[in-house]
Formats: sequence, structure tokens, C-alpha cells
Amino acid sequence: MAYGNMHHVEILKHKETGKYKGEFVTMMQASHRARGIQSKLNPEGLRQVITKIDHDDKWHFVMALHINDLVSIEGENFERIYYRVQKLESPTGLTLRLSTASTLDNKEEEIRVSISTLMNKGVTMHVVNSIGIISDD
Repeated sequence: MAYGNMHHVEILKHKETGKYKGEFVTMMQASHRARGIQSKLNPEGLRQVITKIDHDDKWHFVMALHINDLVSIEGENFERIYYRVQKLESPTGLTLRLSTASTLDNKEEEIRVSISTLMNKGVTMHVVNSIGIISDD
């Protein structure tokens, strides 16, 4: 397991200022959380949840994004544009690629955004079932 690979990003909103930030979690950190390794808060070695939703009192958990998650952003004329999360880039943000893109070569089909810019664009995360139907509940 390469240390620099990112597992997910936890998007948090400050309760007072309304600003967003991303807590990037590496594969190694996710593995340690799942196994209960190296946790000061968990001296018994109990397993933890991989996606931490209870941060301190100042931050509210909004969502967690993983590679290949489907998200949409509101475009022109209130139409939703669908992207997949292609790359998590700590600490700058992430790269999104159009959900209809068939190659990785076309730079016009991707956008690189920071967490705060992404949230201000009205991002929505979607759940897709095994046969490709969006099943948001």
C-alpha cells in the first residue's frame, strides 16, 4: 500500500463562519482506523469507523467523497452536470471528470477545484446502484 494514496476526503463546514475545509485521509490512515491501530483516543485497539463524522464542536460533517463517487454541480440554466471524482489532491482539492468521458486525455472534460469552490457551486453527491440507476434517497 503506497503511503501517499488518498482514500477519501471528509468535507466539513465551520459552524460560525460557514467556511468549508477538507480533511484528506490516506489509505494508511483508513487502514489504521479500520484495524484500531495507533489511536491515542483508542488505547484498547478497538476498530473505528473509517469515515470520521464527529469532529470537534466547531465543525459540522457535510459529506465524504471517494474516488469514482458521482457528484453533480449546478450549471447554466439550472441544469445539473454530472462528474465522477477522479483524483483527490491533498491539500489543494480534487479533480472531477465528466461522467460521460471515455478517455483521460481530454482536458476539456475535467475540472480541478478546491473544496470551498466545489461546495459553493452547489455540489450534490449521488448514489448509483449496480445497474447504473441513480438511487438518491
